[in-house]
Amino acid sequence: AGLQLILADVSDAARADPTAWRLAGMQATRSGTYEFEALSPSRFSRLGDVNVYYEEPHFHGGQWRYLALHAGAVAAIAQEVAVHLRQLPRDATDAELMRLAHIVSLGKTCFLWAKTLAQDTEVAGKAMAGTQAILGREQVEQACIQAMALAERTVGTRAFTSGTRLE
Repeated sequence: AGLQLILADVSDAARADPTAWRLAGMQATRSGTYEFEALSPSRFSRLGDVNVYYEEPHFHGGQWRYLALHAGAVAAIAQEVAVHLRQLPRDATDAELMRLAHIVSLGKTCFLWAKTLAQDTEVAGKAMAGTQAILGREQVEQACIQAMALAERTVGTRAFTSGTRLE
């Protein structure tokens, strides 16, 4: 009849495979694959009506979670750049401090987009939240790209060291 959202009991660890999730920088999401075959229907609960996933303002408006996640990522980038600058055997240059300030500003912008969109979608249920979400997503994506580039310019090749938080 259409798309049906479900909540599934995924407590059987033997069915989970976290090794299938190999996206750089996203290991902490604890994602992966889960084997649902032959699982009893009693392990599933319906979430809403058929096709409710596509209804506004929550379809696009739900992107506020994406914006919040990325606002946190930009804040973490700023934190790692600040740690790097404190550990230098010299004082940070004005250019380095200006880049760090710009990253912090980008993080605040991301946070404001996430907060506004969350309020408009989850509290007010505004119909324009879907359109606003698309604009917010574009703004936050650009902020993330800028923050990464500024961090790379400030930290240099150490920003690409495997296993570090900044990498």
